[in-house]
Amino acid sequence: MESTFKAGYESYFHNKGKYQNPYNRGTGEYNSFERGWTQALKRSVKEPNKPPITSVDDKPKSSTEKEATTKLNAEAYANRKGY
Repeated sequence: MESTFKAGYESYFHNKGKYQNPYNRGTGEYNSFERGWTQALKRSVKEPNKPPITSVDDKPKSSTEKEATTKLNAEAYANRKGY
């Protein structure tokens, strides 16, 4: 795992979902950090009290579940980024 991606992933949990990217906007490091942070967000949104998704079996199976999860992920991302 790329170090800036991992830093972003860990930052999500360490900062309790608050987005704090230390890299300059538009750089590769900024983008990698954001991808890691977003991945942590996606994995934590499914059910906040459950551990992150670790296998394909944990993912939603029906199209209705997938749509609901996608919408929830998008809303959570927008809220945490301040949009």
